[in-house]
Order: sequence, then C-alpha cells, then structure tokens
Amino acid sequence: MLVGNATSSHALTTTEGASRFEKAIGTRAETRTAATPRAPLVRLAQLGIELDVQLVTPAAPFFKAQFSHTKHTRWTNCSDCHPGASSQRTGMLEIFAGESCGRCHGKTAFAVPPNCWRCHDNLVRPGRAAAETDFAKAREAPVPGSSEIRKHGESLFQGLCARCHGKNGDGNGPFAPFLNPKPRDFAGRTFKQRVDASDIGLYRTLSLGINGTAMPAWSALSPSDRWALVHYVKTFASGGF
Repeated sequence: MLVGNATSSHALTTTEGASRFEKAIGTRAETRTAATPRAPLVRLAQLGIELDVQLVTPAAPFFKAQFSHTKHTRWTNCSDCHPGASSQRTGMLEIFAGESCGRCHGKTAFAVPPNCWRCHDNLVRPGRAAAETDFAKAREAPVPGSSEIRKHGESLFQGLCARCHGKNGDGNGPFAPFLNPKPRDFAGRTFKQRVDASDIGLYRTLSLGINGTAMPAWSALSPSDRWALVHYVKTFASGGF
C-alpha cells in the first residue's frame, strides 16, 4: 500500500511511512489533552508528513481511500492503530474480520458498507443535476453492445465488481459473506429489490448505486466504461434479464 498526500501525487511506501512514524513517536508515552495537539502529530508535521493522506493500493488504484489523522486522533491514540509503531496491512477482508479499521468501524464508528463513499471518494453519489444530465446523454446516445465492448466490461468487472459479485457473477465474491443484503446473483437473475433491468436501467443503477446496500455509485467511471459493464453483466444470465 502507498501512503500519499491527499492533495498531491506523492506517496510513501508503508516501510518508509513506518520508519518516519517510529521516529516521530519515539518511545515516549503519549499524552492527550483537549487543548493541545498531540506531540506525535506535531513531530509528524515537522518531518513533513501530511496528517490527511490518501491510501493507494497499486493493485486496485481506483479504490484509493482518504484518511484523516486529524479527525481520528480526536478520539483515539496513535497506538490504537499503530501497535508498536509498526506498519500494518489494511484491506477490506481484514476490516470485515474486525482487524485494523474494523476494530472501531461497525462498532463504535460508522459501518463500512453501506458507507464505502465516506472513505473512497470515487464512490460518492453524484448530485441530482449532474445525474440527470448524465442520464439524458445516455438515453440520447446509448452505447450498443459488441464483443469488444463486452471484453472491456469483463476486465472492469473482474477488477472492480468481482470482490462482491464473484468472478462468475453469482453473488459469491470474497466480500459477499460480510454483506447484508447479499450481492446480486446475475447468473440466476436473483434481485433483492425491484429494478429496471433495461440497459438504461442498469446504467442508472451503476451510476447511482442502491441505497441501504453495499452497492456504491460508480459515476466516477466514464460513460463508456459503465456501458461496457452493462453489456458484460447481461452475459451472465443465459435467459436474459
């Protein structure tokens, strides 16, 4: 995982970040008061380390996460997240298992699904005006399916969607056991809610997500990418949607 300034492209590897963190906190016990910033945070700033950072996994850069040390240290100590000043692997499976961020989120802090957008700004639902403009353009100029489009959709699906929906579209991805309601089974055409399964309906669902579920808004993807996903998802159901 890379750790970078939330407003720049600079990033640190976790090894470099852990080394600087260890220098910053040293071996002294933390002191905490409501009126003064914590000494470790002051030392981090003196070392030129941003307190509000962007976390990027090279294997899945789309899912970059925003993390604010400033907000988190209002309620927690540095050692709550950095035991022994060591780097720690943080992934969704670890969080679902109650490790790392999962020690608080889902318990004393907001649950991860359906709040993915609160950390991953690429999954923020678009405003109404922007959404309506997008749908108007999509209705006027829908992208037809083709073997090339579906192949592109397959690449996107396996990289972005299979974590929940499964690589075969059966709703049994590695994240599925931790989600309620479960991801949709496209192969069996099992839908938990009534949806418009037309092409534009699927495009709309991709763009806005589904409230109250782990299905986020994918409006950060280009319209052509969303159309590619629409046409690929339809290939899972042999009898059609």
